[in-house]
Amino acid sequence: MISNPIKNAFIKLLKQKILIEKELDSLSFGKLDKDILQYITDKDQLLKIFSNKSLKDIEANLRFLLDETNQMAKYISINRKLNLNQGEYQSAMKFMNIFLSNSYQNFN
Repeated sequence: MISNPIKNAFIKLLKQKILIEKELDSLSFGKLDKDILQYITDKDQLLKIFSNKSLKDIEANLRFLLDETNQMAKYISINRKLNLNQGEYQSAMKFMNIFLSNSYQNFN
């Protein structure tokens, strides 16, 4: 199962994206909270992050998570006129690339 901080952050991003698409500032999500949680828990690729068979799977899924979060953050920042710090995304990608390249070398 997805750890709570990742799941909660992803749900917050999804809610903001929904609000923007519906052109609303706020909305009572109510049952939608349960549906979003169910979607993430049952169907989303995020679950694969914690059930990988190889380092290659982990790398692919971490890249997916970072890229998907970055795309949603860009969409939200443009539509809400917020200043998005791309440095955090770039730092995470750089760290992951260095970490994974060192891991590959250690296994060979």
